Amino acid sequence: FPVTIGKLYDYYLIGEIKPNAFEYTEFMQALRQMSPMDLCVIHVNSPGGSVHSGEQILSAMKDSEGYIIASIEGEASSMTTQICLNSDEVVTSDGSLFLVHNISAGAIGNMASISDTTAYLNKLNEHLAKTYDTFLTEEEKDRVKHGRDVVLFAEDVRKRLETFEYPRRKLREEMKEDRHEEEPLDLLEMIEGVIKNSVQDIGTLVNDSISKALSKYDLPIKQKPIRVKKVSTKVEVNNE
Repeated sequence: FPVTIGKLYDYYLIGEIKPNAFEYTEFMQALRQMSPMDLCVIHVNSPGGSVHSGEQILSAMKDSEGYIIASIEGEASSMTTQICLNSDEVVTSDGSLFLVHNISAGAIGNMASISDTTAYLNKLNEHLAKTYDTFLTEEEKDRVKHGRDVVLFAEDVRKRLETFEYPRRKLREEMKEDRHEEEPLDLLEMIEGVIKNSVQDIGTLVNDSISKALSKYDLPIKQKPIRVKKVSTKVEVNNE
């Protein structure tokens, strides 16, 4: 949790996630504009909905530099569970419901198109299943894989969140490690460079000002005498 809070954003994800992702444009834009000191609380009470709209929201969350809290205040089912578990922190109210299951969709067309839809859904389910890797038990993951629902209540969700590996937290740690690997800046060298450049700039400005003043009033410019270095003319002769 950030020590210093900048702006606070409250967003209510209530009802079905609609297939028209345009309705979430303002929310996604706010996520991408957040600074590291900003906080966003997503108040959740949703049965899930469009996977594609949900995926775009997840993409905006991944790009966000702010701290995101998902507050389950009723129901978090299907695609909504993905949004919750891909935040920085999840809190649940008493009596809340958490439901995980495979993607369901209808297909119309010939055998080839139905086969293609099935293959696509299998790939999508595999992609989404990665989020639940450290949240569900092996038995529960097998149940979901075979098309059955896994229903959890507030107390059980809170217990699992204690050991859950949040993807966003892992991403933040990786970013920190990348920054540590970069060559550290020499602060003293930077300060010396700034001072040196400043002195040079001041000297140039002073010389320019003096030159302009002398030329304006047609004053003679006194030059220092040129010193000529003596050159020895003595020649040594070898009498050998």
